[in-house]
Amino acid sequence: MQQKRIFLKDYQAPTHQIRHTELTFELGAETTVVTAVSKFSKIIDAPLFLNGKELELVSIKLDGKDLIPPDYDRSDEGITIHQTPTEFTLEIITKIYPSKNTALEGLYVSKGILSTQCEAQGFRRITYFLDRPDVLTKFRTTLRGSKKDFPVLLCNGNRISGKDLSDGRHEVIWEDPSLKPCYLFALVGGDLGVLRDNFTTSSGRQVNLEIYSVPGTQKQCQHAMDSLKKSMSWDENVFGREYDLNDYMIVAIDDFNAGAMENKGLNVFNSRLVFADDQVATDEDFFAIESVIAHEYFHNWTGNRITLRDWFHLSLKEGLTVFRDQEFSGDMSDRSVQRLKDVETLKLRQFAEDAGPNAHPVRPESCLSVDNFFTATIYEKGAEVIRMLSVLLGRKSFLKGMDLYFSRHDGQAVTIEDFVKCFEDTSKRDLAQFREWYRQKGTPVLEVSESYDPSDKTYSLKFVQDQTPAVLIPVQMGFLNADGSALYINHPDIRPNSDGELIFEMDQKEKVLIFNNVSQKPVPSLLRQFSAPVHLKFSRDANDHLLIAAFDSDGFNRRAAFTDLVRQSVLGAPFDNVEKAFGSLLNDKKISALLKATILKPTHFDEIIQTESTVNVKELSNRYRDLFQKLASTYRSQLIEIYTRSLGLNQKGYSTELLGERLLKNRALDYLSFDKNIPEEIISQAQTQLASAKGLSDVMSALHFLLRQGKGTRELQNNLLKNYSGFPLVLQKIYAAFSSQQNDDAFVCTREIMERPEFDSKNPNNIYATLRTFGLNTSIFHQGKPDIYGFYMDWVHRIDGYNPQVSARLMGAFNLVGKLPAENKLLIKDSLHKLLVKEPSANLRELAESVYQTL
Repeated sequence: MQQKRIFLKDYQAPTHQIRHTELTFELGAETTVVTAVSKFSKIIDAPLFLNGKELELVSIKLDGKDLIPPDYDRSDEGITIHQTPTEFTLEIITKIYPSKNTALEGLYVSKGILSTQCEAQGFRRITYFLDRPDVLTKFRTTLRGSKKDFPVLLCNGNRISGKDLSDGRHEVIWEDPSLKPCYLFALVGGDLGVLRDNFTTSSGRQVNLEIYSVPGTQKQCQHAMDSLKKSMSWDENVFGREYDLNDYMIVAIDDFNAGAMENKGLNVFNSRLVFADDQVATDEDFFAIESVIAHEYFHNWTGNRITLRDWFHLSLKEGLTVFRDQEFSGDMSDRSVQRLKDVETLKLRQFAEDAGPNAHPVRPESCLSVDNFFTATIYEKGAEVIRMLSVLLGRKSFLKGMDLYFSRHDGQAVTIEDFVKCFEDTSKRDLAQFREWYRQKGTPVLEVSESYDPSDKTYSLKFVQDQTPAVLIPVQMGFLNADGSALYINHPDIRPNSDGELIFEMDQKEKVLIFNNVSQKPVPSLLRQFSAPVHLKFSRDANDHLLIAAFDSDGFNRRAAFTDLVRQSVLGAPFDNVEKAFGSLLNDKKISALLKATILKPTHFDEIIQTESTVNVKELSNRYRDLFQKLASTYRSQLIEIYTRSLGLNQKGYSTELLGERLLKNRALDYLSFDKNIPEEIISQAQTQLASAKGLSDVMSALHFLLRQGKGTRELQNNLLKNYSGFPLVLQKIYAAFSSQQNDDAFVCTREIMERPEFDSKNPNNIYATLRTFGLNTSIFHQGKPDIYGFYMDWVHRIDGYNPQVSARLMGAFNLVGKLPAENKLLIKDSLHKLLVKEPSANLRELAESVYQTL
């Protein structure tokens, strides 16, 4: 049966509300019996529809009376009860089978641990319910299970009581005092160890903090615990948000479709975003864990205390909370470095999505499956929209709007319009035009041109945007003199926000700024800190790029200038200017090692081709490699000096200085990997680094170097997979390294790894590390070979049979299909046709059909 398309315009308020729900679980891995007793209120006179999927119905009673057909109708999607009183109690008993649940939605088993994932629509796999975010209720939950198999039984809220039962089982009762939709419900049962700590809130309450994981891994959870305490303190200090329950629990499991889930008081995490020590985590992993721990904690207010009316408004909580975790991460380290990392993620993931067949607005208008809303557009672009609001108003004014949002909507399910209205009310600004960012899909193009007349000392900047209607683009800006020093010139349309940052509000299709009495041509620094998520097209002199790369006070624009020069060179310009920019950045002694290493990160191939209408992947990827080979050979001695002087660097420790030095050392090795004439001693040192490094960052850096140098791929693969066989999180990084190689070995290695008997294809992390990584390896995946597309699509179909959410996410490999040559498109179309005739899941079909229709 083909699923019907859902439209935002068709939203209707619920016919009934649930005032209280009492759940009882008789837990078992093979069979679990769920009794749900809910107190309902009828809002309008209409039948009651309860969502339910793949449930075995045992009984249903209304006010104690058994219901039987024709009292209700039952379908694959749920139950319709035709008549109900105004107030009534419904008791429903269902059976579910967690060990057979390979979709990892609802209640399922991960390595012997019972766990739930209810966002977006997993609760309907547990019991028949009003599974929609605008139905908020209070839950009281009784968990019963074998004390041997499930010695730990966890649920949302506060632990009310616990006792042993006579048959080797035990019982724990939990009560959540907060109103919440069922997508925030969670339970976990299993043999788990725990790391405990506590946090004292600003009002003096003590909160118990607990991180649960497989016994023996508790030391690897310490960084997560430290990150949680930092998050709680930061949210109090910056946003004035205090935690509201007695306990805050995190559980780490291996099998999880996403990164983590913010269930009220009981977060469930993918273990890769909890475990961290020198054996299993790189420096980037330590940053990522701190960020995601913070993200899920911040959801307590932006997502839980205030939730969304319907799934079309998902960015109301996700975009806002990504913005909050980015701000937190910037405060915890270096704000310029954090901004560079956030924008790189945005451009590689979201800009590609915006340019592809599955582009959609931050607030979508329709869908087949709400599971497909969990995209880079909803998260990363949603965060950029919030950031623009902060830039326009300034931080002080923005925080006033947030305070009103928290006080006005606490305990409610609201919309994006409700959110923006809070800022209109506090700033006294009309933000109607700003709301266009939520309605339009695609990445806006902001084209800029300049002119200078030395005779009358007049300088002009012309801005043109391609959006209809025009969106409001905040352009944070500054100017430089010819010697690189800051230049201050005034214009009435460039105004400071509440924090004193100079902002030009580009609110028209076309606008010209004219500056008078300018004694020399200035060098504009536009979109500082990437103040708006747009493609900036500015045909400026290469010397201006070099000046900004060398002298701009804005770290983001120094990186942007370097990237622009790289892009121009890959697309056909001479390499000379990139070499000069690289040299000035490499030799700059005024910036930290961490910022220097971040600015000099080799520009990703996908970012270079984003604004091109057609792409010859093979030709451009060869020129890309030639450019970085030239940089590596030109600066070989300096790169070797940076690398070798840091070989004795302390490999442990996470101070900003140590992180920077370690990253800069490995950045030098990254560039040297492109060098075809690298001295043998450097290869030998890299091999030693791989074999003896005490930190995983150094291990992975050496591995990537050796793979690019083509040194023993087969032997490396077999040895590493054997040596790290007991470390699944490390294995996944090794898988990704082999699948991301820039040569034909990437396909061979990906296929071989996935065919190994120990490879668990049911684990999403394994699929993301291999198949998704390979699909995003543009220069190899899109070479136009039918066996590559066939292999990929066969696996997508296989995965769709047991986990539609994961299979749908694999469609991201085709975001740039519109740019590819005709022969590639024909091969992809043929592979997609073979997939679609096999009747894939609604999740996969929605995205696959969108790609197919563009070919």
